[in-house]
Amino acid sequence: LLDAYARAGFGAGKVLSLNFGGWRETGMAVDAGLYARRELPPLPAGKTLSHPYLHSCREKSAQHAAYTAWLREPDHWALIEHRIEGVATMPGTGLVEMVRAAFQDYRGAEQLAIDNLYFYRPLMVPAADMAEVHCDFNALPGGGYGFEVYTREAGVKAPLLAGDIYAAELAVARIDPQALAASCDGELLDFSDGRPQAVQDDSGFLSLGPRWQALREIRCGGDHLLGKLQLPEAFVGDLQQFVLHPSLLDMASGPITGHLLRRLDLDIDGEYLPFGYGRLTIAAPLPAEFLSHVCFRGLSGDRESLGF
Repeated sequence: LLDAYARAGFGAGKVLSLNFGGWRETGMAVDAGLYARRELPPLPAGKTLSHPYLHSCREKSAQHAAYTAWLREPDHWALIEHRIEGVATMPGTGLVEMVRAAFQDYRGAEQLAIDNLYFYRPLMVPAADMAEVHCDFNALPGGGYGFEVYTREAGVKAPLLAGDIYAAELAVARIDPQALAASCDGELLDFSDGRPQAVQDDSGFLSLGPRWQALREIRCGGDHLLGKLQLPEAFVGDLQQFVLHPSLLDMASGPITGHLLRRLDLDIDGEYLPFGYGRLTIAAPLPAEFLSHVCFRGLSGDRESLGF
């Protein structure tokens, strides 16, 4: 039909018809029966763990534990609302919450520290697919456990993230928020007017849903900033299920850095995505409202990585 319209030459302008194939999941070709709709794979039976990102524990001993999760896009708002180039992608912070929850089930630790956490690649879950994710812990000689989160591609282990994790007794740190705010005496960014909260170009590389609209204001200093975050009221119920709420932790440590980079004369471009935490300490669940203090630590010699 479009080819015929293009050849007919109607209208004053040039008409171009592209020879795209039919969509296999929706549209007229599917409705006409040319392609079968893909059914969402059923979740395996036997779920024994209540956390949304965990299904069951396969093995458990003093030296080793192995957990499994099956993730489908429609089941998890973190996949629905976090997309890279249009594909549902589990935020790295969601995988960190998976590790935390599995370790709490394994060792009973509510306060813990994670060292040398490194993200190898994003976990992308296309529509009508199901990702089988594994989280393994192995005891370290000096105490604590090494962990690895991975999938299997054609039978070969494909790592997603890894690091070391320890149970910890953490003292409450006393921080003066007024002194922090006073040190950030530059521009005040108020996001109550609905302005974009993530600094990015128009490529559509990253799209974020309503739970990521958590920035309320940013106070800018020279090489640091202080952000105020608040989970939208409609989603406060999420906090009953997550200690490290994925979108809150993501906004507090990831996209918020773009506002700082924009004010530093670094002469860099392109997308910089979080790929690791040197140390992450977890003393208590993230509340619905909190402050995030972000300091710029430097640009690597090859200009490939940024430190905060």
